[in-house]
Amino acid sequence: MKKTLTNILTVLVLFIFVSNTAGQSNELTDSLKNLLTTSDNEEKVEILNALAWEYRNSKLHKSIRYGLEAIEIAQKNNDYEGLTTAYSYTGVAFRNLGNYTEALDFYYKGLKLSKEMKLWEQTGYSYINIGNLYIYQKMYKDARLYLNKALEISDSLEDMKMKGYCYLNLARVDINTNKYDDAIN
Repeated sequence: MKKTLTNILTVLVLFIFVSNTAGQSNELTDSLKNLLTTSDNEEKVEILNALAWEYRNSKLHKSIRYGLEAIEIAQKNNDYEGLTTAYSYTGVAFRNLGNYTEALDFYYKGLKLSKEMKLWEQTGYSYINIGNLYIYQKMYKDARLYLNKALEISDSLEDMKMKGYCYLNLARVDINTNKYDDAIN
């Protein structure tokens, strides 16, 4: 009886948390959508990217639509940073949709552009996205290769957030290849 009550309370707390978070998320997306009508193109790219990111796990087709619109505007305005971000976020939505070919295509477009324009933070995250996609496909050797490239960039930028994300994904590789001791370190 006590265990059942604990399970019910746990589910109730999770439900309340998700409900509150969803409400905040809707307010955010509604505000961003309202800003689209009054923004200039540079701001529109940022807003569209924010919407693409916000919907990447829940409304994948919306995420892709916003990402593609951001790509179109960023290309017209030579907004390379916005463009590489849009490639990345659109790729994430395609990955979450299970369309790995499209995801990889967008990731490589972002990687190529970020390297050409020397946008090293975006280059690092492109490597992480590619490595992460290879984990999904159980191509662990390739995943490690790209994640190590991202780790080098995180070290050169002294970007601890990126570095943490690299280690998280490298641990996923180690766990999936039964190298549990390496995953812990």
